[in-house]
Amino acid sequence: MHFNELERIHFIGNSNALFTLRAGVFVIARTAAGRAIECRVALALMKKLPPHSLLIILLFACCTARVVAQEPAPPAPPEREIPEPLAAWQDWATWDDAHRKCPTPFSDPQKHLCFWPSRAGLQVDKAGGRFDIAVTAFHETWVPLLGGRERWPVEVRVDGAPAPVVERGDGPAVKIAAGTHRIEGAYRWSEVPQRIAVPESIGILVLVIDGKPVELPVWDADGFLWLKRDAASSETDKDFLAVKIYSALEDGIPLWLRTEVELTVSGKSREEELGTILPEGWKLATVESPIPVAVDDTGRMKAQVRAGKWTVKADAFRFDNPKTVGYAATA
Repeated sequence: MHFNELERIHFIGNSNALFTLRAGVFVIARTAAGRAIECRVALALMKKLPPHSLLIILLFACCTARVVAQEPAPPAPPEREIPEPLAAWQDWATWDDAHRKCPTPFSDPQKHLCFWPSRAGLQVDKAGGRFDIAVTAFHETWVPLLGGRERWPVEVRVDGAPAPVVERGDGPAVKIAAGTHRIEGAYRWSEVPQRIAVPESIGILVLVIDGKPVELPVWDADGFLWLKRDAASSETDKDFLAVKIYSALEDGIPLWLRTEVELTVSGKSREEELGTILPEGWKLATVESPIPVAVDDTGRMKAQVRAGKWTVKADAFRFDNPKTVGYAATA
């Protein structure tokens, strides 16, 4: 046997080792974590031992390497956490980031959506009216109420407790803490007004006049709910929704997908699931809509719709060069 060159012996998984007996012998194995294990048989010892003794040494090294290679991988490092001595300082360190818990729209990271209202209810008669709405707030925030300077809400309560109402912007608002709350209040008038203002953040509303539900309330694009006229007598389908989607690919780096969702709605205001608007592998960048919409991580969109024609614009991108554009099988 000749010992002239330096060569390594590799162990791959649990397969048999390939023995090459030359100048210096390195036995290399890898554990499940990818760590290298090397065993050297001294050159001087190799020259003094007969070939069958060298074979026994290498077989022993092979078995040892296999045992080590089967050791379990070390546990994954724990997620980064705030050290215990600094935990008490968390609120102080983020005191100037009041909206840190609020989601932001894709198109404007400086804008924060700090609450999400559910369906609002409004009951009207000749002496006055009452409203109620459930709101989920992501942190302490102001919620605009139905009405305005002409129709100021009174007897406003949050979860049954009296709450002060102040003017913010162009209308009344009440402050609520983080969590889900029920807001209710009343109006006083000598006769039913022509209309009442509805905040832009509210997308679904149930109207009852003199104890009778109004199936098709008139809710114009300026945000006014008309109380003395309705669309019940007009020839329109109830709870009808037509959806048209137009998409255009814009070449470049990244590759852009411009999508417009055209909604034609009749019937009462409600929340509709519009399905998946993004093909597989695309990332949402911006959403522009005149009505409240939400898009989840899988690209599924839902909207709080009311009678009218609405266009929702969504832009998505990707950096690779796909051969095909298609939706997921579960879409």
